[in-house]
Amino acid sequence: MVICRPMFFGLWIPQGASKIRLTNIGGGMEQGVVSRSTQPSQFGVERFSTHGIHADKRLEFWNALNNETFTGLTVQAASDVTYSAQLDRLGIGAVRLAKAHSSASTIYHTREHVAQQGRDQHFLVHLQMTGKSVNRQAGREALLAPGDLAICDTTRPYSLEFDDSASFLVLRLPAGVMKRRLPRLEDAVAVRLTPELGRTGLLRSFVEAIWSESDQVSDPEHGSDLEPIVVDMAIACLSPACRPGFGLTVSRLEREVFALADRNFAAADYGVRHIAAASGLCPRSVQKLFAAKGTTASAYILARRLSWAAQTLETTDGKIVDIAADAGFNDQGYFARAFRAAFGASPRDYRRRRLK
Repeated sequence: MVICRPMFFGLWIPQGASKIRLTNIGGGMEQGVVSRSTQPSQFGVERFSTHGIHADKRLEFWNALNNETFTGLTVQAASDVTYSAQLDRLGIGAVRLAKAHSSASTIYHTREHVAQQGRDQHFLVHLQMTGKSVNRQAGREALLAPGDLAICDTTRPYSLEFDDSASFLVLRLPAGVMKRRLPRLEDAVAVRLTPELGRTGLLRSFVEAIWSESDQVSDPEHGSDLEPIVVDMAIACLSPACRPGFGLTVSRLEREVFALADRNFAAADYGVRHIAAASGLCPRSVQKLFAAKGTTASAYILARRLSWAAQTLETTDGKIVDIAADAGFNDQGYFARAFRAAFGASPRDYRRRRLK
């Protein structure tokens, strides 16, 4: 596993330039492709890519770019050799918009990053365009599918994980004005907001319309004029997430995951991958939900099978071999050993004692 710590490299974009230069990468200099759709206007879209970056420098390049674009971040990927990413960004006054596409990775905003950012505080809105992601903050977890969004608060640690390629629209909004307008916004982090519950489709269409317009705008003041409109639109779309009791995301996920295990424990070989497929979570997220309860998926399912088998032994006169099979045990020997370990007696002795 390759982990690149953010080093806060300097970014230099000269007027009319077609390259972006990152200094101090490996003691030398690397270049990543960037173009500006309008120059010298400050309201132009800047486009970045890892294409052309040497394989062992890509994550360093990408960390530096993301730190300068959003907030302090650490990007972790399976390999920087196969890692690829693209980012378009656009400044609108104090607001920053970005379109990001990346191969599988995990992004961390740690306590160290929080300490380094000082008073530069923002809310980030992650709007999923393609793929799936898991957004985690404040003990909550939001699984996003295309069209969903979630909020992150840069004054606290958070993470964003996707096991396959994914793309996002990201809005970086100034924390001060957002807190004044939505006092409960801090409590709405890592809450999944769907198109049905929030106006996420409207927000996406609005942002993309601005993006299209930016290619034709040459007035530097245009971005500042649009800033309050963008903020108003973001507030209108995010306000449902700030209603009391809206975002008990972890509780809902826990209920769904454990309900799946309860309904399907008797299915042969039922486990994490089946629960993940049915719930839309990644296997790692399923494992973490069970771990939060002090168990594992396999241990929980085994306990449910044994509990059902014990109850059936007490209340019916069915054959032990059939009860074991109906509980999900394909191996009679394993069933007998597991049952004895759980109840201190063989299935036959357990039934005899209970029937006395």
